[in-house]
Amino acid sequence: MDASIQKVLDGLDTRLALGEIDMATYTTLKAKFQAQVRSSDSGGVDPLAAAVDGVGQEAVALKCPGCMAPLPPPSDPSATTVTCEYCNGTFVLQKAAAEMEKLRGDVRKWIAEVAGKGGGGSGDAASRAYIFRNSIFPGIKTATERATELYQSVRYLPVFSFPLIDRLDRSPFKDALGLTPEAAQLSDNLKGVVSQIQAPELAPFASGGREKSDLRLLEVGCMELVHLANVRHGLSAYSAEGFQRIVANVKALKEMYGGSADMLKSEDPAVASFMIALVDRLDAVETAAATLESLLKPSDGVAVGPLIQRLDAAVTKCLAAASAVEASGRDPKDTVPAAEGARNDATSIRILSACVKLFGDSGAAETGVAFADFLGSLTAAVDAAAPTGAGLEWLDIYLNNLASYLGAMEGKVEVPIVDDFAWVQAKSEAGAKSTLFGGKEEVRLKERLLVPFWMAVIQFAEQTGALFWKKGQATEGFFLCDASRPGGPCVIEPGTTAFAASAQAAVDSPRPLGGSTRVVAPALGADAAIKTMKAAANATEKYRGCHIRMVGIVYLPVAAVAYVGKKGERVEYALPTETGLDLAIKVRTVKLGARDILSAS
Repeated sequence: MDASIQKVLDGLDTRLALGEIDMATYTTLKAKFQAQVRSSDSGGVDPLAAAVDGVGQEAVALKCPGCMAPLPPPSDPSATTVTCEYCNGTFVLQKAAAEMEKLRGDVRKWIAEVAGKGGGGSGDAASRAYIFRNSIFPGIKTATERATELYQSVRYLPVFSFPLIDRLDRSPFKDALGLTPEAAQLSDNLKGVVSQIQAPELAPFASGGREKSDLRLLEVGCMELVHLANVRHGLSAYSAEGFQRIVANVKALKEMYGGSADMLKSEDPAVASFMIALVDRLDAVETAAATLESLLKPSDGVAVGPLIQRLDAAVTKCLAAASAVEASGRDPKDTVPAAEGARNDATSIRILSACVKLFGDSGAAETGVAFADFLGSLTAAVDAAAPTGAGLEWLDIYLNNLASYLGAMEGKVEVPIVDDFAWVQAKSEAGAKSTLFGGKEEVRLKERLLVPFWMAVIQFAEQTGALFWKKGQATEGFFLCDASRPGGPCVIEPGTTAFAASAQAAVDSPRPLGGSTRVVAPALGADAAIKTMKAAANATEKYRGCHIRMVGIVYLPVAAVAYVGKKGERVEYALPTETGLDLAIKVRTVKLGARDILSAS
């Protein structure tokens, strides 16, 4: 071998040892340099220097062994440990460096083996591109798909919640958290393939725009799982450290999605649009998490107005992100769960906003009651009212009804009210029983209540007789469903009675609640009420298939009447309806801030 060839090969060995080139480049160039050095067309240019100078050098940050995120350099040069801001784990620097070096060594070896078997085309750049497309990338892609396939269904599930929602029987966030492993477990499964994707040694092979984009998408597919896991588990702790994890990981996700969108906007507009929508969703979640963190901190008083505005804006942005996800044009296997996850996050943020409104309306915020303590009181009210299997939809409706109830009690909201109790004495006396030896029961009025009922107009055709009007004519009545508790009874009131006229007048002329009568808070949503009404209607042939048109909640007078006889006392609840109704309810008081809430069961 002549001196010029030996000089080139010696230089190649030196640059490999210094880390200026990777093993794959070394293997490829070594096979070709002898012919290139002998070529008279080289013009005296050192082909080794030209090749190496064309390969950009990249500094490699130390990676966290727990979640593969970049570790910050220690502020104290003598420090032996460092804490990861993404997963909150603390690691020995020497161990982290040794693990990373081992991974890099494995990657160099793998690239050298694959590149050596990859064949080639003409010219160094073309040869490397050919090796990447036909040998390196297919292997990395397959390894990535295998490493992430168990978590595909988890990545775009909800990422926001707060303690009240966690109490529900059904919570999308709780389901997502249960399916999401800790970042350390994900890291164990993914770190090998992530090291391959992020390896600087791939730069000489993935030099084109398409190749870089392909690698970027694989990197996003792995690292978003890790960062989203850190967000969910960080939020579930509801601690200062947990909220710090949220900030760091949301920032990393937004930078990753945003950078990817910029890279792909010309080559793959659908993916770019999808990632921009994900950034908007994360903006909304970030706002909600920051607001929740501020609410959970001790405070002498909270101005709820700006917080509500901020949360409502986040809801709007989250819903817009869901729509943008669907319109992006990306594969439905990604857009469907991402849109659903964004809408679930929007609902959770809207529920938090409703809680903040109640925090203000109940007088708790202005009197210095801690938001965490207020949530504890609200949880007691929710627990008392929630049906089995209650989820986000029920809680959203319940809080809106509760806000309307408090607003009406304070005179800020007008609602339909029928508060005439003049009928009570006559109806109570008519219900008294008389026995031969015990005599007639004594009637005592124990309590007057205003109880919320969902009222709907029911329309049907008479088939078996004149219940309301004449046989064969279409007729109307009012369907009333107890809204104070799940599973409350229903009753149909003919549309021609005096009470029906009073109910219609109340709907036409709503007014604030108040006075000395105790008022029970609504707990049943409209959808659940309609379902109950339809079940009751379909249980009888006369009303089966009737049309039900919901009107809204009406507060109706209910009297608790005690009948006292020689054998003891019995209590019945009376309404001014023509048809009897079994309304055996128990009412208890729940303290909510400075307000007393009557809850029925």
